[in-house]
Amino acid sequence: MKNKIIKDLNTKFLGKRIDYYENLESTHKLAKNMKDEEITDGMIILADNQTSGIRNT
Repeated sequence: MKNKIIKDLNTKFLGKRIDYYENLESTHKLAKNMKDEEITDGMIILADNQTSGIRNT
């Protein structure tokens, strides 16, 4: 999934760093718990499956 997104990505800022997980409790929780030095401008956190995250259907 990550490789397909990167291949089709045409942006100067958003998505230059993509952290991808097959399974994750919550992308939001992961981002909130990251240290400032771990976060880069325009980064995206993706997960194929979230066990506790909010899902849009």
